[in-house]
Amino acid sequence: MSERSRGRPPSLQATQAALRAAAEVLAREGYDGLTIEGLAREAGLGKQTIYRRWPDKRALVLAVVQEVGRAELPEVRLEPSQAPAADASRVGSDGPTPRGPSAVVAYLERLVATLSWPGLASAFMGLMTEAQSDPEFGARFRSELLAERRAVLIRALAELRAEASPDDLEESADRIFGTILYNLFVWGREMDRNYLQRLLEQA
Repeated sequence: MSERSRGRPPSLQATQAALRAAAEVLAREGYDGLTIEGLAREAGLGKQTIYRRWPDKRALVLAVVQEVGRAELPEVRLEPSQAPAADASRVGSDGPTPRGPSAVVAYLERLVATLSWPGLASAFMGLMTEAQSDPEFGARFRSELLAERRAVLIRALAELRAEASPDDLEESADRIFGTILYNLFVWGREMDRNYLQRLLEQA
């Protein structure tokens, strides 16, 4: 049934329908296989409904990647009164909450799980290509997709390594992210908790 015959969906409903459909197409056909026309058919929406929310394909895919990664972004918080070496867990109503290095490794595990989502590699590489050819979109790509995740890790590393300089913390975060992206997107390697623990220690 077309959007016209059943009436225009509420804004949130249409947005979620488009994001879900785009995620399915990306997982099935990759970045190059996603078109606004095909997405409109898949989601049961009009093209103009999609264009009212996102000006082009890359903006839509950026929104999909942000939505997929939303659960991975909670802040990594260490126990303020606790030395990082103790690395204990605080038990609350929801069970043990990792602290210290374990909290950072848990964040990296969430990041790897997000980046391992089917279609994400193609979407990410497609967006990177777009970012290289369009400086304005490149700035948006870095600020909306990369900067927040990098900042979360830098803040966590700062709590673990109080003696480290800001430059050292940024370089460590970049080495960690670079290694994860290289393993996933170039070699297709899986990374378990032990690997991520070693990566954190060596970065």
